[in-house]
Amino acid sequence: MRKSPIKKKSEKRKLIEVELRKLKIALALKELRCNGCETSFLTNCQPCDYSHIVTVGSRPDLQLHPKNAVLDCRACHRVWDSKIIEKQRTLKNFDHRVEVIKELAPEIYYLRGYDRPPLPCSIPEDIDLIF
Repeated sequence: MRKSPIKKKSEKRKLIEVELRKLKIALALKELRCNGCETSFLTNCQPCDYSHIVTVGSRPDLQLHPKNAVLDCRACHRVWDSKIIEKQRTLKNFDHRVEVIKELAPEIYYLRGYDRPPLPCSIPEDIDLIF
C-alpha cells in the first residue's frame, strides 16, 4: 500500500498556530479556573481546554480574536461544543458567551436561536391538553 505524502503547513498556517499558542498561554496565565463551572484547575487537576466561543469552522476570521476564547474544563468544553442550547444554558458563563456571539457573529446568534427565550421545563397545570 502506498502512503500519501505529508502535506507541509503553509506559512500562513504556521503564523496562525504561533499566534494561537500566544493566546493560549496568555489566557492560561490569566484564568486559573474553568469559565463554565468555575472549578479550579490548580486544585482539581483537570485538563483545561482552550475553547472558541464562535467555532473556527463557522467563522475562521475570529480564530485569533481575544474575546472569542475561554478556558474550559473538558466537560464544559464538550457541553459548549454540543450546540444544544438547553445544555449550554447550564454553563455559568452562558450569558457572557451569548453576548460575545451577538457582538462578533450576529448571524450565528440568530441562526442558532440564542435570541429566543428558553423552552419551558414543564407544562403549567392550568393548561388543558386535548389529545
